[in-house]
Amino acid sequence: MSRSVRSVHLILVILLITLVAQILVQLRLAAALPATLDLVLVWFLILLNLAIAIAGWWTAHRVAWTVYLLLSVAGLVLIGAATPLAAVLLLRQYWWG
Repeated sequence: MSRSVRSVHLILVILLITLVAQILVQLRLAAALPATLDLVLVWFLILLNLAIAIAGWWTAHRVAWTVYLLLSVAGLVLIGAATPLAAVLLLRQYWWG
């Protein structure tokens, strides 16, 4: 019995990734993590987010997941955010303190 990938499960994982990314930002600001551990955790979250976006291609919302993947890459390249939602939260924090 095969189970198809469901967008709702992928979205929940993305929300969890965003939450962990925000916690890592706060820990980085407080200098509470060693730099190497922080780097490994951040890249793990980034790669997990990209894998989730690619897994979204096996859902009924293939076009939406393609757009999400493009937004993820843009957010990573432009401001170094793990997810597009994390990018929005970082920009909000930057603009409105």
